[in-house]
Amino acid sequence: MTNIDPDTPEFISLSPKEIETKAVWRDRHGNIVGRIGILVSIYYIEGHLRTKRDGLLRITSEFLHLLGKRITHYQKENSRQLTRWSESEFPKPYRDLAYETNRKTSFYMNFVEHTDPMNEDPELCSFMSFASDENAPWSPLSTVHLHIPPTWFYENVELFVEALTRWCGYVECQHGSAGLGVLSNSGSELQVEPSHYFLLKRYPGLEFDAVGSYRSESTFGGRTVYRRPRSSNWLTMLGDENLALLGGPHEVARRLAPGMDFLGYTGGAMIRAGELPQWGDAKKGIVPDLYRVSASIIKPIRFEDYKYGFMNVPDPLDYTEESLKWLRRFD
Repeated sequence: MTNIDPDTPEFISLSPKEIETKAVWRDRHGNIVGRIGILVSIYYIEGHLRTKRDGLLRITSEFLHLLGKRITHYQKENSRQLTRWSESEFPKPYRDLAYETNRKTSFYMNFVEHTDPMNEDPELCSFMSFASDENAPWSPLSTVHLHIPPTWFYENVELFVEALTRWCGYVECQHGSAGLGVLSNSGSELQVEPSHYFLLKRYPGLEFDAVGSYRSESTFGGRTVYRRPRSSNWLTMLGDENLALLGGPHEVARRLAPGMDFLGYTGGAMIRAGELPQWGDAKKGIVPDLYRVSASIIKPIRFEDYKYGFMNVPDPLDYTEESLKWLRRFD
């Protein structure tokens, strides 16, 4: 790992509360452009099916049951405005779309903890999902993208793992990941200053997911490689199709190291690389060994055919090359 800024802050020893308050970085204008929290990415296919949309509603309901007290607003599709959310009711615009019988309609939801109405800082707690329509030519992928506050997570680790395993089964997750990660505003990953690049280089255990970049690149020109895993981390999800490409669930489970778990869900299985997420520290030569095992398992089918990069980097570095270097950091 190279290009580590000597001024990169020491975050690895922070408590969960300190991660929430101190593990943030700002642009030159003082705006928060990134922070650290638990990042969850679930990718699935056939999001237009009634069963998948019912599954998505189950995920949403359970997420709000667990973390609804942290949620303050929701966002209507095609609107930049946030609407105040009452914990006692499910938003009518979402409810109407959820039960829309026309499968040509996509289904978007975004719940956030919005602490300051004057800015658009990445939030510590959010639920963003997109279920594709029946004829989505540019991207058949559907997603669930979560930010989980560290204070809640570290008090509820096993509850979180159990819930995430269920959620993956509700939509038959094709692939996904979860762990400590960089929380950013979706769609801004290539627009903001490359502040988080140095954090990702310093702490290899951190996950990062530019959802839009992955979806567009993996489906460009009609490609179907969106079915292949994007990344691996503390938790790595693999659908039945990907497990079969790797020799089947028994072969994948056989390759796990001591301290790793193999958790089945409807339509796939989840690899757990240790009891808790790890930061790692490239400055000190520390890369989590169990993360290396997960990466070695998915490497033969991992999507790497990027025409463009998915993270901003400082000049004169090439952002496609640096993106791939980061993706291969556990290899």
